[in-house]
Parts: sequence; structure tokens; C-alpha cells
Amino acid sequence: MQTLALEMTGGDQNMMLPTTTQTASRRAHCISVAQNKDLYVQGDSAKTFYKIVDGTVAEYRTLMDGRRQIIAVYYAGDVVGMTPTEFYEYSAEAESPTIVECISRNQFATQIEADPDLRSQVMHQFMERLANSRSHIVLLGRMNAIERVASFLLGLHRRQNPNAGEGTTVRIPMSRSDVDDYLGLTIETVSRKFTALRQMKVIELLGPQLVRILDHSELVRLADDEAAFDELTCDA
Repeated sequence: MQTLALEMTGGDQNMMLPTTTQTASRRAHCISVAQNKDLYVQGDSAKTFYKIVDGTVAEYRTLMDGRRQIIAVYYAGDVVGMTPTEFYEYSAEAESPTIVECISRNQFATQIEADPDLRSQVMHQFMERLANSRSHIVLLGRMNAIERVASFLLGLHRRQNPNAGEGTTVRIPMSRSDVDDYLGLTIETVSRKFTALRQMKVIELLGPQLVRILDHSELVRLADDEAAFDELTCDA
């Protein structure tokens, strides 16, 4: 897949065009990545890390037969492209119009050594990613289809509305086909499970990418989320 950024007006071609912003400690280069365009591609030289300023980015791997598995989804404030090797292990695609700050690998290493607060933030992000990866392994390996969809919606709800329950809306920051690739299901199966949750009055479908949570406790039960269940019982 082609790596392109910054959709230019007045032409059919998208191209990467960095802009420059001044910060107190360094000069940061920002680029705008058009929706559905790759930020980097699996196997490319990993010379640059990217901090998401605005938008959503999905990391994925394409198998030899063309099938795709989305590994993780990242949001504003997250840093993507960090890898222990000299090459990107996954590809990354903008799920929406996205702005990222480009940080060279060497510059990032220097900043980590010099800034204890940054080092702590990165450590927290790595621990959070490890926990999310383990949850995703359970989702793909042991959950049935409706549990996967419920877990996916609950995760989005927790991130977007951490202190809210019934009646809140959840924005799905990716296309339905990308949801399929993230959950390891077919598009038909995902559509059926969204419909089933609607018929069960757990959710209300407000649009292709907007859902209202009607029964938060039932969503937690279906997702088999022990931590969220403990919070519910404590609040009760």
C-alpha cells in the first residue's frame, strides 16, 4: 500500500508536505495524513517515530495471502512506530484525517535520556500497550463473536466516556471493514452482532460510526470484563 500524506487541494495526487512548529525544547515537524493512507509500511526502515497530535491510527500486519489483522488502534497523545529493530514490524494507517509530529529515532533516544518525565510517560504507555495486547489475545483466542463486539464497544466507551454509563454515545473511529480486521471477524458477522445488540436493547445505532449505550451493565456482562464488573458492583 502506498505511503501518502497531506491531501493537497487543486490536484488528484496526495503528497507528504511537512510543516514546522516551534516548541520550547526542539523544532518539531508535523505532517497531515489523509484518511486511509499509510503513515509507514511493514519492513520500511524505522528511522522516525510519530506522536499523534490529532486523529486515529491503526497498526496492522498483512499476511502473505493478503489477509489483514489490525493489531492496535492509537489516538491523540500516543506515539507510534516505536520498534526494537531497525525496521517497522507493522504498517500504520490513518483511520481519519490525522496530524502527527515526526521525531527521529535518535532524537527520541536523546530526549528519553534527558527527560525523566518523558521516560516515565513512555514507560506507562508501554505498560498500557502490554495490557491491551494481552486483552486482545484473549479476545481473538477465546471470545465468541458477540463478546468481541461488546468488548470492542466497551473499550471505546471507557476511553471516550470513562465516568459515564447508560445514554452516552460512542464514536467508532474506523470503518466497518477495519472493525472486522481488528476483531478477526467477517463484515457480515460484525453487522449481525451489532444488529443483535440493538435488538437486545443494549445499544442504539445512531449511524455507521455512532452508537448509544443503552444498557451498560449488560454490555459489561457480554464483554466478560471483570474489572468493569467490579466497578459496577462497587458503585452499587
